[in-house]
Amino acid sequence: MIATKLQAFANLLEISRLCALATTYEKQKELVENFRTEGRAFLASMPLRHRFRCALCGVETGEAELHFEDPKQPLPGAVSDGLWGRPVGRYFAASFSSLHSMLEHSNELPVDFAELLNGVAR
Repeated sequence: MIATKLQAFANLLEISRLCALATTYEKQKELVENFRTEGRAFLASMPLRHRFRCALCGVETGEAELHFEDPKQPLPGAVSDGLWGRPVGRYFAASFSSLHSMLEHSNELPVDFAELLNGVAR
């Protein structure tokens, strides 16, 4: 089940809000580096200013860029820097709206996301 697999990824933005409300994004960046060093799977996210509304179910919420990474899984090839630096393990990046479509409306998971989820330790 996908929901069970997603539980393996620590939500670093939420942890950052709890630990350092005044410097949430700086704390998230620090946690990303710590989790990479420790080899722990994580979700880093960057809320965006605009909202999305799903045409299928009508849900409306803030949009965000999401980055799932598991440093214990080897990278499948060369990578470049992203919002959270250079990944050290298999990762998947997507918008919140695209993830909503996959999980709520049964749109097919991209192969790289399915492989990441299949390889993550619970």
